[in-house]
Amino acid sequence: AMKGQFELGIPGAREYAEAIDNACTSAYAGTDPKTALDNAAKRWEEITNRLGKDKQKEYYTLWEKGPWNKEGPK
Repeated sequence: AMKGQFELGIPGAREYAEAIDNACTSAYAGTDPKTALDNAAKRWEEITNRLGKDKQKEYYTLWEKGPWNKEGPK
């Protein structure tokens, strides 16, 4: 069965996506992929710490249980 989300629905979602996008762009431009992803992970930690790790966990749990998280077509 398929499940999927188009966009993460928690505070900072666009910042998380931007960090991954920047990492991909950096790797495409020649940065070592591991270094690019390590930089994205560091940015994710910064975002999460700023917004509050426990709060982010709560928001993620609520988002994950949302009505949009249903089985896709078979």
